[in-house]
Amino acid sequence: MTTAGARPRRRWRERPGTQLHHVEPSRTIASVSLLIVAALLFFAVGGSWWQAELVGANPSTDAQVQNVVITYRLGGFVDCSTWKWESAITPCANVSSSQGGVEGGFAMVANGALVGLLAATVFAWSLATLGNVGIRFGRRQLHAEIAIVLVVALVAGGLLIGGLAAGPGPQASGYCWILSGNVTGCSFFWGGTPAGQITGSCENCTSQLSWGAGLSYYETLGAFAVATGTGAALWLGRKRPYTHEEVEVWAQRFGPVAFLPRTDGPGGETARPGSSGPGYRVAETPWTCPNCHAANSQYALLCRECRTERPRG
Repeated sequence: MTTAGARPRRRWRERPGTQLHHVEPSRTIASVSLLIVAALLFFAVGGSWWQAELVGANPSTDAQVQNVVITYRLGGFVDCSTWKWESAITPCANVSSSQGGVEGGFAMVANGALVGLLAATVFAWSLATLGNVGIRFGRRQLHAEIAIVLVVALVAGGLLIGGLAAGPGPQASGYCWILSGNVTGCSFFWGGTPAGQITGSCENCTSQLSWGAGLSYYETLGAFAVATGTGAALWLGRKRPYTHEEVEVWAQRFGPVAFLPRTDGPGGETARPGSSGPGYRVAETPWTCPNCHAANSQYALLCRECRTERPRG
């Protein structure tokens, strides 16, 4: 009974069925960690893979006076820039804009591989996120997610090792020889050495040549590390409940399950699945929905088609 002008109180009815919860931390974290992997791969594409830098500094204050940077980029390009170079003819005058030889081929292949890894990572993230919000198409979805993540880690690791194996290469070695004043050819991937005097460099400066991996190399290294950790965690938890039926079986034994509405008890009490309350028992065989006649697994608590509760008794 309500007074005039008063709004009637709405009665909320709980939707029949169970609210099952099984949280696997590695699968939840994968939705975040795979985004990190994708971001690292995105920024690595076309970026700096290896570079050499000549710095001229004031011997009294160690303040930088001038520098030259040669950058080998993924995709086969070479950049060269100078800062406060005294001569009109800079060391960049003879630097090619493209890579040649084995290193050029590696740069092209590596760049294409990173694009492929980026697409694969986004797909794996989609599978992980769909699973986390309850959209699961069977265990093959989880298996595909794990396999893709492990492949991304494996290929990224291969690119890192391949970069070390290929090394700077003859073209970069020639540039290093010129920049260092005929001191070194940068035979190793990382290194540094005091450099001699070259045309146009500041007089009385102390010159230092250093070389090593560029930002894209470290971004790929980060993607490899995160993907490896994600793949390992997903692999270790692969046998835990994933499909809706597996989660229902888990919930009957261990998990928190919302109470089911009942109409056969005094005052409309509720009974928990798996409890000893009257009117409920686990089916021993598959069952047919009395509402839509769909066939359901013996473990299903709700009809897979219309979400009708499994008959009791």
